[in-house]
Amino acid sequence: MSHHEPDYIPYHVAPRVGGGRALVFAPHPDDEVFGCTGAILQHLADGDDVRVIVVTDGAFGVVDDGGIYAATRRAESRAAAKVLGYGEPMFWDYPDRGLVADEVLVCRVVEAIEAWGGLLVYVPSWWEIHPDHTALSAAVTEDVRRANSRTQLVLYEVAVPLHANVLLDVTSVIDKKRTAMACFASQLAQQSYDQHVIALNRYRSYTLPFDVRYAEAYRRVDRTALEIRQPLPLMMRVDSGADPQAAVLGAPK
Repeated sequence: MSHHEPDYIPYHVAPRVGGGRALVFAPHPDDEVFGCTGAILQHLADGDDVRVIVVTDGAFGVVDDGGIYAATRRAESRAAAKVLGYGEPMFWDYPDRGLVADEVLVCRVVEAIEAWGGLLVYVPSWWEIHPDHTALSAAVTEDVRRANSRTQLVLYEVAVPLHANVLLDVTSVIDKKRTAMACFASQLAQQSYDQHVIALNRYRSYTLPFDVRYAEAYRRVDRTALEIRQPLPLMMRVDSGADPQAAVLGAPK
């Protein structure tokens, strides 16, 4: 059986991830910029409304500071939002590293999607390893699976490369992305996340024409595939021994 590289990864850039109102779920303040800058700017350029929901407070490990660190992280997301031009983010302020992919979170996601009425819903991919990323991904995936709507699920990458079926050229906006990432000073003081993200975007140009120097990778998920209710074992630890079906919440079959 023969195969070709483009069967597994795009060898061309897409002009856009998709069209229409977009809702971006970010587990922490900064994920929306690290993973989705290109898509956000593409939607805005097309005249689409964009809403970003930052789900946790990003304050893991900080004790009894009166909420100062969490407020700092919210301010950083607001500053980055001004750079990109999409308006005020929403903050749900769940505890950092406290997300659970349960019915409570799914219902809150449902309410947010219905209130916004967006066509595309962005969330970190199933391949991410941070527990907040995977919990949020599971909850949003389950919500889109249940929905009787045209909602389109789009996965984005932050810390782990995903299995991409859309590569978006961000060469022309990479400087704006750098500026937006620089807003997260509290995080860049801990690790050079901006350099790692830029390196990932550079790597994503590997299969693309020479003039595409930076790209963001996404995976658009066909909703009919979610309706089949296939297990998603990549949303769990490999050695967990858990039932793969539980990776999508164990909702009614």
